[in-house]
Amino acid sequence: MEGTGGGPMLKLRMSHGSAKWAGRALVVGVLALGPMVFVSSTASSSSCKQLDKSTPLCTITGQATVTGGSLSIGASSTIKWSNTLNGYDINQDGRLTLTAIDATGSGSGWTVTASVTPFTDSTGTTTCALKHPCSFKPTTISFNGSSSSAGANEVPKETCTATSTCSLASNSVTYPVDVTATCGTGGTTCAPTTVASASTTSGMGAIALAITSWMRFPADAHAGTYTGTITLTISSGP
Repeated sequence: MEGTGGGPMLKLRMSHGSAKWAGRALVVGVLALGPMVFVSSTASSSSCKQLDKSTPLCTITGQATVTGGSLSIGASSTIKWSNTLNGYDINQDGRLTLTAIDATGSGSGWTVTASVTPFTDSTGTTTCALKHPCSFKPTTISFNGSSSSAGANEVPKETCTATSTCSLASNSVTYPVDVTATCGTGGTTCAPTTVASASTTSGMGAIALAITSWMRFPADAHAGTYTGTITLTISSGP
């Protein structure tokens, strides 16, 4: 069947209440639309260009930023001296490992100082003072790097700690160093004493210092257990 314009027409025949298409229809085109994805991009020219075609070379500038950290000091929490009286004065050594960490990146060097409180027994006072006057009131500790002599002029050994590529400290301290709890006739607290140092451009990274601390036990000491506090401080500059 043709339509008015001469084109093919479709004839609808009705049969038993249902609709059916008669004839054939020519499908010209089908457009199926699904989910659509839009991708954006920014086009830019490279800043690294091959200047000479005969030389396939492109150079890039790398930049690394280093931010300085902090300055810190660490040590074992306890030093112990133990001595059995034998009628003679004895200097007893106690091993102490200090870890100086200079992560500032400044190369300014550092100074480690120590101060000590008077050693007392469990009652909070010196055992000697409770009983009668005697010569053992442990208030002074000597520091050096010797394992055999309290009077040795030996600098503590330095090593870089594990996983630290350090620059060992140039230590200008003269050993042995005595750190005393009280000074003067009034028993005033002593100023902190320098026990280690690093000159400028040295001592960077994490450095372990094997320091020996010596305590003198006189022959007339009273038996007992005495405790005191040693405070370590690190500051910038040698």
